[in-house]
Formats: sequence, C-alpha cells, structure tokens
Amino acid sequence: MNTSIKASLLALCMLTADAASSGGLRGAAQKENSLLSFLSSPSEKADLAYGAKVNPEHEKCVNAGSMVPDVCVAPWVFCIDAVCDDTPTMVDGVAVSKCKCWEQESSYSILPLSTGGAPCVMGYEGGKTMCDDMKDGQLISTFRSQNTSYLPPSSRAVCSAGTQFAYCWGAKCNKVKNAKTGEEDVICDCPIMTGNGDVTIEAAQCGSEDPCNGIHNSNPPGLVSPHTMAQPACYDYKNQSAAGTSSSSH
Repeated sequence: MNTSIKASLLALCMLTADAASSGGLRGAAQKENSLLSFLSSPSEKADLAYGAKVNPEHEKCVNAGSMVPDVCVAPWVFCIDAVCDDTPTMVDGVAVSKCKCWEQESSYSILPLSTGGAPCVMGYEGGKTMCDDMKDGQLISTFRSQNTSYLPPSSRAVCSAGTQFAYCWGAKCNKVKNAKTGEEDVICDCPIMTGNGDVTIEAAQCGSEDPCNGIHNSNPPGLVSPHTMAQPACYDYKNQSAAGTSSSSH
C-alpha cells in the first residue's frame, strides 16, 4: 500500500468526527465515499477465489471495480468484529457464516451496489433498492467509521492466503432469540470467501490462539477498510505473534 493511501486511511478516522461536530453528517458521508472510491482504483485490485460457490462470473463481486459505495440514511448493522460461526450454512446455494453483529440507530452508512459485496455474491440488489429495504425495516450490514450507538471493541489479525473469511458488507440480517440469554441477537448471513492474498480479518476473538483458524469478517485482500487499518494487529502470521489489541470503540 503506497504512502498516499496510508495517509488517507489515517485521515479518515478524523473525518466523521469533524463533520459531526459541525453538523455535517452528509459531508462526512461524502468524504468516506470519496475515499472508498479512491481505494477502488485498479492498482488495488483484489484477487479472490470462492469456496462452496465456485463461479467465474462472481469474480466481478470482489475486484476493486466492484467496491463502489453508496450512502443510505436508515437503521443499519455493524459487523466489523462480528462473532461468526465457523460451521458453514447453505443459504440460496451459497455457503455463509452466521455472524452476530450489532444494530445501529438511524444515520448515514456506506453500503455496496449490486456489483459488489454480499449482494453480488448472494444475488440480490444493493444501492438504492437496498437503502429502501433498510428504511422499510430490513437489517443490512453496512459500514461507517464512527458509531451512532453501541460498537463492540475491535481488533484485527493478518492471515495468509487461503484463509477463509466472512464477507459481511451488504449482508442481510435477522433478529434471532438467543436460547441462553433470551435476548434477540442480530445475525447476518455473510458469504464465506477464500482469499488468494493476505487477509486482514476483523478478529473478534483475538487472543492467545491463532485467530486465523476461525471465520471472521473481512474485506477482500487488497481492499482493507479504513477502520481495519486503524486498529493494531493482534496477530500476524508472518511472525506468529501478538502485536497488541485494541479496545477502542471509536
């Protein structure tokens, strides 16, 4: 990753706070939108293979040109550092991980068009159609670098090529009653992917064991989210050691 991209990623952490303090949430959204478009340049192209659903047509879902974002103002779901099931579940012919995520209050967030993210893999609409669905009550995993309600502590791990991960951006979610707590959890159907490049995952269970052995939410290799890069890596397969964890919730 070149110096200009690194600088832009670091700058993003301050953008939404600055805009919010001046009453310009839309301005913050536009700045995040511009940065994500910048990161979607051909030089940042991702190279991915699919696991259970091997279909050459779906390569378009994960290359850099597919990472075109849109903005929506509606309730949304935060899946960065989601707690994902390591056992795949088949949904509409696609192997997904059931990931526990966190519902957020109505505000702007970044969602994918139908050409990228979970919508492209699962075969449903993104963009305006998805935004309308969110306004009508459909829970969708989207993105934002600053919270409006609860965000869990976050961390990340760097894993080798071939690591499976959950691709939650744009995934559909439902509220499911937790048998143990009796409370409703937000569970998202995130397609399981396999990366041909180093995968920087959002590792909810970062700890003493290798987090790369489990399924965690991630963007495709080469298309790491600004939020992810802002967190210190708790694990890096290249030196097989913990580099520190983050307990910040922005």
